[in-house]
Amino acid sequence: MAVQAWAALGALTLPVLFFVSAPYGKLVRGGWGPQISGRLGWFLQEIPSPIMLTCAYLRGGGVLWSYGRA
Repeated sequence: MAVQAWAALGALTLPVLFFVSAPYGKLVRGGWGPQISGRLGWFLQEIPSPIMLTCAYLRGGGVLWSYGRA
């Protein structure tokens, strides 16, 4: 069900993007939420990956090494 919902959201969003310029880079403008620096945005985008990898590693139980085993 969730896959169909995301596909429907994408199908509805695609036509809108032909008429509305996404406000980032040279098109940035007010009224679309808070503006943050590029470095902070990059950091917030990338930080979940090392955090989750560390959590999975510390959780133990061989979760990182059990792929493909019966």
